[in-house]
Amino acid sequence: MKKNSRLTSIMIVQLLDSKYWLDYEEELIDKANEGDIAPLLNAVVEKFNSHNCKVKEANGILHDKDTRKIWDSQINDYKEEPKGKHVHFLIKFERGDTINSLAIYCGIEPQYLEIAKSGRYGYDNLLAYLIHSKDTDKYQYKPTEVVTIAGPQYMDIYSDRHEAWIRGKATKQANLAKKDIDYVISEIINGNISKQQLLLTDNLYLVYSQNKRKINEAFDTYGELKSARTKSALEQGLFRKTIIFLYGESGVGKTVLSKRIINVLKKVAFDKTNERWESCVTAAKNSFDEYNGEEILFMDDVRGAALSASDWLKLLDPYSISPISARYHNKSGSAKVIIITSSVDPDKFFYSCENSNGESFSQFRRRIDYLLEIHDSNKVDDSNDTNNSVNSEKLISMYKSEKMVNPYILKTSNDIRTHDQYTDYFFKMESTTTFDRALTLIIKKVVDNMKWNNKELNHGSNSRKRTDPRD
Repeated sequence: MKKNSRLTSIMIVQLLDSKYWLDYEEELIDKANEGDIAPLLNAVVEKFNSHNCKVKEANGILHDKDTRKIWDSQINDYKEEPKGKHVHFLIKFERGDTINSLAIYCGIEPQYLEIAKSGRYGYDNLLAYLIHSKDTDKYQYKPTEVVTIAGPQYMDIYSDRHEAWIRGKATKQANLAKKDIDYVISEIINGNISKQQLLLTDNLYLVYSQNKRKINEAFDTYGELKSARTKSALEQGLFRKTIIFLYGESGVGKTVLSKRIINVLKKVAFDKTNERWESCVTAAKNSFDEYNGEEILFMDDVRGAALSASDWLKLLDPYSISPISARYHNKSGSAKVIIITSSVDPDKFFYSCENSNGESFSQFRRRIDYLLEIHDSNKVDDSNDTNNSVNSEKLISMYKSEKMVNPYILKTSNDIRTHDQYTDYFFKMESTTTFDRALTLIIKKVVDNMKWNNKELNHGSNSRKRTDPRD
């Protein structure tokens, strides 16, 4: 636009501070700050009219709930803060004038005068912007808050244009989604956005809804990266996996306990490493279809038959990471903590898995860090919500796997044949304790296995080699 172009409309955007309003009475600014902007808008209209720049339409609104994002170096992230009170005065002229002339007429510096974009909807977009009608990321003001001094009443305009503005909002959102996709994918690959955040944040969900395939591929890619890093760290001996097995009758609180363990673990992981751990809850069938490299794998009420004996042994091996069978393509079982809940004890659980006949129960037993037997006296309703809590005074039996002094042969049988199993590991009762104490012991075990209290390893040293006590 040329400087001497004649403008037929402008939007005045100005803070309610008298230093920005040249030759205006202080009382007008004070009233506007108190919420009455009509006298100030009327004064602006009179100034234009007195310079033979006749005002055809004049609408104004006080914006006192706008916010802006600023960088906070203390939290290393953006935070929102309120903007100062300001007004938007939209003026339409019969003939208009140049921007510099209009600035002189109204006593507002030209940089605070916004010009409608070219095109048939330029002025209409400014009308919509008075209440942020097309901008869902901004505070939505009510059309009744707009003051009209000249021309059609704003409520009449709103009634007539509202549906068109909604369509314009959808178009604007779609265009923003196209622009934002590269940013969202970059944030996913860098681990700054989780799938849950994406689904629960309106602006991000809009981008996801229009770019679902690309975004899911980005999450798959990030999952592969996490798995590769986890596998590398495990091979360097920087940690060992933690396996927790909880069993008891339905309704005793296995799921509630597990979820509390997971929540505490996430907080501890962030405190220790500044990393945001994620968890994956598997389905009873096809357990690994949804797994994507999350640090915590929660196999809730899973059956032994969900995986083959070979896959169970690979998944629960605390010193290695191997591909696990899934429907569409094999997944890397790269979780750092695995929590299993079942209604049966580990021996019955693993005996039911496919091709278990040739495997000793000891192979499964020695992989479990803690076995928790939750008694019927703890019974709660797991079905309602995740806020249920197990009575912290109730008792839980805790066991650790231990090598036998005198191994023996155990005869097991199914409907077809009898098997001799060499048994050299058993579950030794550690204590009968409260839930709070059990939680403390489990968190301590994870901290020990992750070597979070080892400063050398916390700073990325690769000097330690893997040591497997089973070798």
